[in-house]
Order: sequence, then structure tokens, then C-alpha cells
Amino acid sequence: MEDDFDDGNIDNWIVVADPDRTPCSAPWEVVGGRVGISINQPSCTTNLMPNDSLWNDLGNEYVIDVDMEFVIGTDHNIAFRFTPTILKNYWYDIHFTSPGGFVLERVPPGPTSDSKTYPVPNRETPYHIKIIMKTGDIEIYIDGNLALDYEYDPLTDKFPTGRVALRAGTGGDSVSETYFDNLVVTSLGDEPEEKDPVVVLPGIGGSWDTTAMVTGGDGDDWKKTPFVKVYENLKNTFIDNAGYVEGEDYFEFYYDWRKPLTDLADDFDDFLQTTVLTDKPEDTKVDLVGHSLGGMVARVYAQEHGIDKLDEIVTTGSPHEGAIPAWLAWSGAEVGERWSWQWLTLQLYLQAHKFGYASPVAAVRGLTPGLKDLLPIFDFAKDEEETVMPYSGLTDLNTYLDGLKSSLSSEVKDLLNTIAGREDDPDRNTVEWLTLGERSFIDQLLGRWPDGKPVNREYTDEGDLTVLQKSATVSGAASTGLVEAAHVSLPQTETGIQAILDALDLSEVTPATGVEPLPRNPSLVFFLHSPAELTVTAPDGSQAGFGVASPMANSLYSSEDKLLIIYNALAGIYGVEILGTDSGQYHLDIGQLTEAGEFFTTIGETTAAGETDSYQLNFEPDDPLVQPIVDETGKTQLILAKAKLKELKDAVNRRWFKNFIDQIIRLIDRAVEKIDQGRFRWAQVYVQRALLTDYYLRLFSDRHWSFWGLTAQEQILAHNLAAEVGQYLEDAFIITFELSGRRLTSRQVQSYIRETERLKARVDRRLESYGQENQLLGETYELAEAKLAGAKADFDSGNLAEAYAQLLAAKILYQEALGLL
Repeated sequence: MEDDFDDGNIDNWIVVADPDRTPCSAPWEVVGGRVGISINQPSCTTNLMPNDSLWNDLGNEYVIDVDMEFVIGTDHNIAFRFTPTILKNYWYDIHFTSPGGFVLERVPPGPTSDSKTYPVPNRETPYHIKIIMKTGDIEIYIDGNLALDYEYDPLTDKFPTGRVALRAGTGGDSVSETYFDNLVVTSLGDEPEEKDPVVVLPGIGGSWDTTAMVTGGDGDDWKKTPFVKVYENLKNTFIDNAGYVEGEDYFEFYYDWRKPLTDLADDFDDFLQTTVLTDKPEDTKVDLVGHSLGGMVARVYAQEHGIDKLDEIVTTGSPHEGAIPAWLAWSGAEVGERWSWQWLTLQLYLQAHKFGYASPVAAVRGLTPGLKDLLPIFDFAKDEEETVMPYSGLTDLNTYLDGLKSSLSSEVKDLLNTIAGREDDPDRNTVEWLTLGERSFIDQLLGRWPDGKPVNREYTDEGDLTVLQKSATVSGAASTGLVEAAHVSLPQTETGIQAILDALDLSEVTPATGVEPLPRNPSLVFFLHSPAELTVTAPDGSQAGFGVASPMANSLYSSEDKLLIIYNALAGIYGVEILGTDSGQYHLDIGQLTEAGEFFTTIGETTAAGETDSYQLNFEPDDPLVQPIVDETGKTQLILAKAKLKELKDAVNRRWFKNFIDQIIRLIDRAVEKIDQGRFRWAQVYVQRALLTDYYLRLFSDRHWSFWGLTAQEQILAHNLAAEVGQYLEDAFIITFELSGRRLTSRQVQSYIRETERLKARVDRRLESYGQENQLLGETYELAEAKLAGAKADFDSGNLAEAYAQLLAAKILYQEALGLL
């Protein structure tokens, strides 16, 4: 029997009172598609039992699956082998009590009862209860976890017959409210054959390991990414609607998505042998359901480890012939999509570790080598004459995926079911062709766009915004499906889940659809590295993060990972508070996700237990600030600059180098002192000196790194961190200059622009004949060009202080570039 109560009535149910107890006067009723009761009466009981027609003589050994929601009160019950009589009712029940436990009862009491401590029920989220009632053995599962296995002597069983009953009551606490939904009772005599275990493999960014994210190491606890919700409906479909049990016949494989596919297949083989197939019969076969990269892991496993343990493979949105976004990331460090969350984990990882690489392209390739396995093995590029550039002739060829394609056997194809997506939004389509034009000096220096820079994109509706249909399908596969959905939604929508069920011959199962995707834009992301805790206050006064009892409704916070997401984020000033839990250095990565683009920054300081650092963040979704931390005095910017310099000083243990850093720190300390005194004219002087000295630190690090005894890695770190410090000092200079009362004239700034342009011209002449890759030179020249362009734009807008600050940096950066040439 089953009843989801969506029809709004309980015509096939009977209210049964306990003859020896006071009946509750409150009615059982259907509210929001679930049946329940709200009691406000001391010491009463009530039962709701299926009538004969609904019960359909299911016998006395059966499996109960039901969702229970505990709203208020301490008595929440579900009874089984419930048998009413004139004088007394007989039943077993699970009696949830407060605080946080339940008792398995026999009423009237048998020789024994048993109790089990269980986490306090979440009064906002239903618990899924599964009861297996066998004579002599009762198993109770809560949310897929075995909570109690109670064995007893059947000879002591005084009431071996009866049906299920929904039960509620009160004792000394006169208030109780309980709801039931999605009730399914299956006779053990009619229990279906044992299911093939299912393993779900999420896509890129669906797995998270805090240690790996922070340290860049391997990590040892890969789990579901806290903010990823796209697989919840699929999981609920298998567990709630299809009767799978997590840990028995339903599993999720979380993995290190940075690795090459062959390594991931090896990791999956270990997971299959040690987790999925443990205590299973030798002939057990497994169904694999992989989304995006997860589908590729499943396929590679089949090709490299064999199909003996596999029954079906379902891939949805998997790039069997690669994906153009992977090429954009690998060739040009162009990472991310403004309409989905799928790249966010990678973006946070790159933000945390980019300072160790000479260029963004080097960072992408060094930090995520597995991305190369997703480069396209189909033609997708044209030159500016519209001539197709064969993929086989491009600089970075995906020989691994080409080899997989040529070695794909008919035996694997017979198990392979592919699902492709098609986004039906007329305003958004999938890139099908890239027109590659001549790359710039900067691109050449940085090793970016080796085959040409994308200058135009052609789109098609035959794709899911990430993967083209022709790549998501495999010729000769056992089945091929097409779903109207974007890439990230394929395992989440009703039609997407139905396609997966159809491929597994589970078409009769109803897809679960209760979890909606989180809106992405505008959003704020905070990822804190220890030793500290994070609390954020929004412009409307609502809070989220550590120690917040009632967090803002539009937030997700993982205290274990110190990761906070605020979606539908309000524009305005946010308060960010860092509470130290130990002595050491912390880093806070901040992401601004908007329709205008994605902007990431990192702030850091030292802290101690009980110490609090407070910051203000200005979030403007329509026009995001590259550096959103604001302070009307400039002091915060100086403190953050000093913290970066200390970090650099600790990382590079060279006397002359450290002396140089100490000079900058002393200038910053002087500037902070003058700000505290309100003497902004002097503060501006010290900030300007610090700014110039910082950029000269970069210059001398590049020119004299061997003299100072710097390693190549230390040179890169000095290069990158000094640039971060420079941005803070520029911001502080602009603020203190405005507060100092000093003024610049247009003629002065024009003169600085001309002087800087003359220096730029010298660099350009040298670059014309340079003709080789030099990532440090490329980063320096690109930064100098950005500063000069920004200065000109500020000058045209009348922002003379802003223009002057950027010109100070640009001039030294061009000098640095000349030295690197």
C-alpha cells in the first residue's frame, strides 16, 4: 500500500482511540500534501489506521517507508502490528522522545523494550523512517542509517499480527505536532528482488576536501561540496521513491577532480572494492550514474578495469569527446560560467594557490592537470578566414581521449547509456565554434592562447551550455537520451532524472523534485582558512556564519569547512568579522558572483585566540569592485598590505630581501600612526613612499633574484604578493591623498601620462623582436598596461588622484619589464 496524501483526503483511513487512554480531540488532517495532527491537550493519544481496502491484507511481515516531520512537542510515533480491541489496543511502536532519542515499545509491554540515542530531530526537515518488521527481528533505519536492529524470541510475542498506524499523543507536555508523508508499506512476501547497487559520480566541483583546498595536497576526506544541491533530487529519487538504502545499495563517489582520468578510474576501483562490494555476493553487479566528469570516470573505469562488476553505465552531460570550456581554461585560463555553480570549487582552489605560479595559465595547468583530458577531440576552431583548424593540429592535443575513443569496445558500449542536454532558453546557447585571431605580445609572453586568441564565438542550441550534444553521446551506445535542460540541471530536473531512471529500467519510479536550484547571481562566497571563525552581517542586519542562531534565509554555511554562501545577496555594505581561535595566520577568500563577471580576492592577517578583526565589504552587483574591502581612512588597506608583506617575509628567508620588506613595513607603520593622529598629509607621504618601494621590491626581485639567492619559486611568490600589496597601497594612497587636502592639476597628471607612455614605447620596441615566452615579463607588462589604461580612464573622468596612483605603479612596472627583457 502507499499514500502520499497529495489528493488532500484521508477517506481510506480510520481514526482509532485507545480504549484505556484519553482520546485527543484534535483532528487528523492533510496539510500541504502530508497528513498530521496538531495537539494542544495534556495526556491524550490518537491513532490513524488504514482501512481494509487500503491495507489490502499485507500480512504481518512487511517494510514501512515513511517521512516524519516533528514540528513541536516530545511525542511522535509510528506503530506497526497495530491491533485494536474493545478493552485495549496492541502494537509495537517507535516512540520519539525528547531530547533526541527514541524507544522501541511493545504495548502492552512485553518482556523488554529497547531505546536508542539518536540526534535531536530537525523540526524543519522530515526524517525518512524505514522499519523492517519480521517475526523475531525488527530493523529501524533513519535517513538510510541503521539505528536499531532488535532481535527477540518470537515465543514471547503476544501480538504477532496487525497493520501500520500513524500515532500521536501528549503527556506532561500538552503540545505536539507531527506530520507523515510518502508512506509505502510492502509485504515481505512480495518484496522485490534485490536491487543492483547504484553509485552516483558527481561532476567537476561536486567534490570537496578542505585540507586539499587549503594546502594543495592530496586530501583524505573527499565529500560532497557544501553548496552543491544539484544531486539531492536524484538521491531522494533512489532512496525515498525507489526504496534504496544509502550505504547498502546506494552510494556516492566523491573524488579529487584535479587528477587525470586514469588516476580517477584507479581511485574508483578502490572505492568499488572496499566500499560498494564489501559483504556483497561475488556475482553482484553495479549500476553507475555519472554526471559530467563523473560520467567520464565511470566510462574510463569500464575501459581500463573491465566490466565484470558492471550492469549499466549512465552518463548525463558527460564530454565523451571533450568540451570547449575545458580548452578555454587550459589555453587561456578562462574559467567559469556566469549562470552556474559548477566551476566555483575550481575558482576557489585557483584563488587559494595562484600566487605560486608565474601566470594564470601556468596556475590552471599546474593545479588541475586532469583538465587536459577534457580537451575537445572534434573540430571547433577556425581562423579569421573561416578556415577550419583541425583539432589534431592544435598545440595541445588530447591524445588520451582520442585513444579512449578508438579503443571503446562493443562490450562497453552495450552497457553505456548516454544522455545529452539542450538548453531551451533563447537568450543562451552553447559555443560550437571559436574564431582564433592573432595573439598579442602579452599572450605570447604568458604562453596564453598558443593557437590564437578567441575573437568570435558561434553558438548552437544543440548543447547544454557546457557540452555539445555531439560530445555527450556515443555512437553505438546501448541508449541515447535528450533532455531539455542546462548542463548543471541534468541530474536535478524531473525530465533529467526520468531519463536516468529509464536507462536503468526503473521507469515506474517517480522522480523526486523537492529541491530547487540555488539562484547564482548575485552571490557572495567566503572561504576562511584557519585558525579563526567567520561571521558576516548583511546590509539589512541579518547575519550568517559562526555562532549565528538564526542565519539569514538566503545563506548556506558549513561550519566544518568554514565556507559561507550568500545567494540573492543584497547590494551594500557587509560587516565581516574574523574571530581568532588560535595563534597564526588566516586567509579569507572572497568571491563576488554577478552578471557582470566573477571577482575574487583574498585578505589575510595574523590572529590569536579571542582576537577579533572586523572589515567592511562593499558589494555592488551591477558594478563590482575588484577590491571590495573598504575603509574611509585607508587604515584597513594598510593593515592588509602589511600582513601580505609579513607573509612574503616569512616565505623568503633571505637577509637582503627581508631588509627591503622591513623598509616598506616601517613606512606603513608611520602612515597608520599619522592616520590615527588625523595627520593625513603626512600619512599620504608615507603611503606614497611605501607604494613606490613595494613596486621597486618587485623590480629588484626580478633583476637581482640570483644575487639575493632567491629560488625561481621565491621569485614568483615575491612577484605576485608584491602586486597584491601594491593594490592595497594604491587604494590607501587615493584615500589619504583626498583626505590630505592636496590637489593635483590636469597638467601635472598629463605630464605623468606622457612620461609613462615614453617608457612604454621603449618596452614595445624591444618586444617587437623578442619573440619568446617569458611569463614573469608577460605578467609585468600586462599589469603595466592595465595600470596605464586605468590611469587614462580616470584622467578622462576627472579622477586625478586615482590616475596618479596608477601611474606611479605603471612607471616602475615598465622599468621592471625593461629589466626582464
